[in-house]
Amino acid sequence: MIFVTVGTQLPFPRLIEAMDEIAGRLYEPVIAQTYEPTRCSNMIVEPQMNGVRYADVLSRARLVVAHAGIGTIMATREAGIPLVILPRRADLGEHRNDHQQGTARQMLGHEGITAVWSEDKLEELLHHSFESPAAHSAPALDGLVSGLRSFIG
Repeated sequence: MIFVTVGTQLPFPRLIEAMDEIAGRLYEPVIAQTYEPTRCSNMIVEPQMNGVRYADVLSRARLVVAHAGIGTIMATREAGIPLVILPRRADLGEHRNDHQQGTARQMLGHEGITAVWSEDKLEELLHHSFESPAAHSAPALDGLVSGLRSFIG
């Protein structure tokens, strides 16, 4: 199963619309946390998920597709689930600035995380198999997660 999540602060129609179209051509279920009620033809949609539901869906996913939110990056890293991130873009009105573009660039090269800059690249990636990042040591990302955790408190 593929889990699509846009986080809890803003909708991300570009990602949801692209994934709904792609989900119709995949041979596995896709569950999407969409932030707001959204009508999709090919995905199971839940606008909001409480922590228990989110953890349950995450634990059953073979892959997560998401915005470049640090909370999502940390959650997938801790769960050992591969992640594909499509950062929001300020020039499209998806966020107030391009900090997610910067986050995505910082994640390049980290085991288990793949960044794409356009939704056109998503489908090609979703047909590949992904190896769990838990199968590899990634001390730099582990350090990032630890540092963020202590900063957040």
